[in-house]
Amino acid sequence: MALNKAKVLKSAEKYVVQGKVSHAISEYQKLIKEDPTDLPLVNTLGDLYVRIGNIPEAVKCFTRLAESYDNGGFVVRAIAMYKKVSKIDPAQLQALSRLADLYLRQGLISDARAHYLQVVESLLRKNEVENAISILQRIVEVDPENPAIEGRLAEVCLKLGKKSEAARAFHSAAQKFRRKGSLAEAESHFRKAYELDENNLSVLLNYAGVLNDLGKTDEALSYLNRIQFNDFNPEVHEAIFNVYLKSERLKEAEETATHLVELDSNYYKLSLSLGKSFTERRDFESAVRQIGRVVEIAVEKADGEAVESQLKAILQNDPEHIPTLLELIKFYNLSNTHHNISSLLEQIGNLYVRQDQLLEAASIFTELAKLEPSNPSHRDNLAQIKERLGLKGEEIELPRLVPDMSSIADKFVSEPTLKTIASPVEIEEEVDEEAILQAHGEEQVKGFIVEGDLFSSYGLYQKAIDQYKKVLELIPNHVEIHEKIRDMYAKGGDLPKAAQECLVLANIYAARKDTENANRNFTQAYQYDPNLHQEPIHKATLSESGEVEIHAEPSTVPQKEISSADLKRLQELLEEIDFYFDQGFLAEAKNCIDEYLRMVPADAELLKRLDRYEALSKAQSIGAPSPEIVELMAESENGARRPAEVQIEEFETTSTVPSDVGTGDKRIEPAAGLETTAVAQDAKTTVEPITAAGSSESFEEIMIDLDHELKGPSLESVGKPASSKIQNTAAEPVPASGMDSGLEDIFAEFKLGLEDDDNEVPDFETHYNLGIAFKEMGLLEEAIAEFQRALRGQSPSGNGEEFVKCCNMLGLCFVEKGLPQVAVKWFTKGLSSPGRDEETYLALRYDLGCAHQQAGQTKAALDTFLEVYGANVNYRDVAEKIENLKKSR
Repeated sequence: MALNKAKVLKSAEKYVVQGKVSHAISEYQKLIKEDPTDLPLVNTLGDLYVRIGNIPEAVKCFTRLAESYDNGGFVVRAIAMYKKVSKIDPAQLQALSRLADLYLRQGLISDARAHYLQVVESLLRKNEVENAISILQRIVEVDPENPAIEGRLAEVCLKLGKKSEAARAFHSAAQKFRRKGSLAEAESHFRKAYELDENNLSVLLNYAGVLNDLGKTDEALSYLNRIQFNDFNPEVHEAIFNVYLKSERLKEAEETATHLVELDSNYYKLSLSLGKSFTERRDFESAVRQIGRVVEIAVEKADGEAVESQLKAILQNDPEHIPTLLELIKFYNLSNTHHNISSLLEQIGNLYVRQDQLLEAASIFTELAKLEPSNPSHRDNLAQIKERLGLKGEEIELPRLVPDMSSIADKFVSEPTLKTIASPVEIEEEVDEEAILQAHGEEQVKGFIVEGDLFSSYGLYQKAIDQYKKVLELIPNHVEIHEKIRDMYAKGGDLPKAAQECLVLANIYAARKDTENANRNFTQAYQYDPNLHQEPIHKATLSESGEVEIHAEPSTVPQKEISSADLKRLQELLEEIDFYFDQGFLAEAKNCIDEYLRMVPADAELLKRLDRYEALSKAQSIGAPSPEIVELMAESENGARRPAEVQIEEFETTSTVPSDVGTGDKRIEPAAGLETTAVAQDAKTTVEPITAAGSSESFEEIMIDLDHELKGPSLESVGKPASSKIQNTAAEPVPASGMDSGLEDIFAEFKLGLEDDDNEVPDFETHYNLGIAFKEMGLLEEAIAEFQRALRGQSPSGNGEEFVKCCNMLGLCFVEKGLPQVAVKWFTKGLSSPGRDEETYLALRYDLGCAHQQAGQTKAALDTFLEVYGANVNYRDVAEKIENLKKSR
C-alpha cells in the first residue's frame, strides 16, 4: 500500500508540537525511506536527532546532505553543512578534513590551513603520528611557495624521529628560499638537510651552490672536493665551474668548461658564460676564443641567438675588433644568414688595409669577389692590394681567414629577392619593372636590400625601412620588401603603420586573385590595429578595378549611419543591461537587449552581456530566491551543477532562510513547533541597501565595538529570539592535556606564526556567499565572521554596493542573535553609504526600525518607521507597526 505522504508529514509535525520527538523521528524515517532524495526531510530529521542528543545519527544526516551539496556543485552550502557537523561533534575528523578540502577548492588558503591544523591536533592527541605528518604535508601543499611552513614541517619530522622525511623537507624548503633570494635561510636549511643525509649528491650540490651565491667560494669548493669522482658526473663539474667563475679564477674555469664540453656538448653554455665574463673584463681575445669553441654546437642546437648577441656585445665595446668580426662571419655562414656577410667582409678588408696587413686584406677581398662577382669595386680593391704587395699577376698562398665564399655565392640573395612579385593581371607593369631592374642594375637593388637587412640585424629598424623604401621607389609592388617593412614597423612598436603595410599587401594579393593571402593580411592588419575600421568582422573582396574593398559580415539589420543620439542611447542601454543584471532583473535586461539589437547588429560589447545573460538565466531557472542568492548559487560556486535525481532547490533547513526568500511553488514549511532560527517577518532579509543620516562612528570604531560585543562574557547570556538554536549537546573538544607534552610542544612550534602568515586578499563574493550559507544553517557566529571578512576588502568609506550588502546582512544576523544594539550600528552604517537607489535605502531603514523596536527603543523605532511611511505608505506592514508603537507609548 502506497504511503500517504501528506498524512504522515502532518502526523510528524503534530508529534513535534506535542514534544514527542522520538515519535516524530519515526514518522520522518518512514517518509525518507519512501523517498531517499528528499533532502529537506533529511535535514529536519538531523535537527530532531540533535534535540534528543543522538549526535551520531544527526552527523549521518548532515554528512549525507553535505555530500549531496558537494556532488551537486554547491560547494558553499557543503561547507556550511560540514561546519554544522563539526559544531555539534568537534571530534569528527572527517568533517574537518572535508571542510579543509572544500575551503581549498574555494581558494581560501588560511581557512583550509586552520582546519587541517585542527585535524593534526586531534591525530597527535591520539598518537597517530604517521597520519598527522601526512596532514602536515597537505598543509605544505596548500601553500607550496611558502618555505617557512615546510621548514617547520621538517623540524616536526625531525623531533618525531622521521629523519628521511625531515631531510627531504629541509631540502625542499631550502630550494624555495633560494628561489626567493633568501640566501641565509637557504644556507641554514641546506646545511640541516646535508647533516641528515651527507650522501645525497643533490643536497650537497645545492648546498655548495648557495654557499657560492653567498660568496663563500672556498667553503663551497671544500664541500665539492669531498665528492668521489668514480664516474663522470657533469653536475659536479658544472658546480665547480660556477665556483671558479664566481671567484674570478677564470683560468681554472676555462679548463673545467673545456673539459666538460669535450665530454658532453650539452654544456656548451658554460663557454658562453665564460665568454661573457671575459667581455665584462674587456678581454675580448679570450672572449672570442671561448665563443668560437662552441659556435657550431650552438647553431646545431638552434641557440645561435645567444652566440650572435655575445659577439655583438663585444663589437659594441670595440666595433673594429677583427677576430670578433671574423667569428660573426663564421656564425652567419653556419646559420645560413648570408645577407650580412658582404658588408662584414668589406669592413674587415678595409680594417686590414688600414693596419697594413695586406696579405690578410687580399684574402678577404678575394673571397668578397667570389661572393659578388658582378661588383667591379671588389676586383679593383684586390688589384690595388696586390700591386702594393708587388705582385704582378702571379698567385701566392693567402691565409684562410673565412669560409670559401664561392660555395654560397649563388645563395647569397634568395630568388624572391632578385625579382619583382607583381600582379599577374598587370603584365605590362611587370615588363616595366624588369626594364627598371636592367636600367638601375640588380646589384643596386641587392645593395639596398643587404643594407636594410644589416640595419635590421642590429635593431636599427627605421634605417632598415629607409633602405627598403628605396627598393619600393623602383619596384612598388615588391611583396617581400613590403613584408620586411611590415615586420620592421611591428618590431619597432609602430603597429598602425604595420597595419597599413598589411593592407598594401592585401591589395597586391587581391589584384592577383590570391584571396587566401589577401584575407590573411587583412586579419593581421586588424590584429595590429583593431581601430582600423568600424566593422567588427572583415573580408577582402575584389572590385572590378582590382582594388580591395572591406565589407562587414552580412547582417539581418540593414546598415545605416548611426546618429549621435542613437550612439548615446546604445550606451545607455548597455548601462541599463548591467544594472538589471546586478539587480537580478533578467526580464528587463532582455528587453534592453532586444531594443539594442533592433538598432544595430550584435557587437563585442553586447556579446559579452549576452554571455552573462545566458549564465544568469540558467542560474535563475534553478529557482534561486533573490538576486543575491542567484549570485550565490550560479556565479560564485564555480559553475554549480545539479544532479537530476536530487531536488536540492526544495531544501529548507529547520533554521530557515528569511520568509521573503522563496523557493518557488514547492516550498516545504518547517513543522509546527520545530526549533528554527528563522528571521521574523519584522526583520525580513533584504539585500537591497538604503540612505540615511551619516553615522558619527567610523567603520573602524564599529569593528572595534563589534569585537567587544562578540568577546564579552555576557554574549551567550543575552536574551535570545523565541526560536532557539540547535543545542550543542556534543562533548567538548579533548583538552590539550590529552596530548603527550612533547608532541604538544612540537605542534605548538609548527603553528607558531601560521596565524599571522595570512596574506590573502579578501575575496568578497566567496566570503559573502559563505556568510549567506552559514546564516541559512543557523550558524550565526560563523556567518558574522564571514561577512566581516568580506568587508575587509571594501573601502572603509563605505562607498560601494558590496559594503551596503554586508552591513545589511550583519544587521540581520545581530537581530537574529539578540543583539539589536549592534544591528542598529550596521544598519545605520549601510544607510550612510552614498549612491544607492531609494528602494535599497527604504529596505534598510525598515530593518533599522525593527532593530530599534527589538532593542526597546520605541521612539527611535517610531521615527524610523514614520520615515518609511512617508516614502511609501504601503511598504510592507509599516502602517501596522506605527499603530502598534503608538498604542504602546
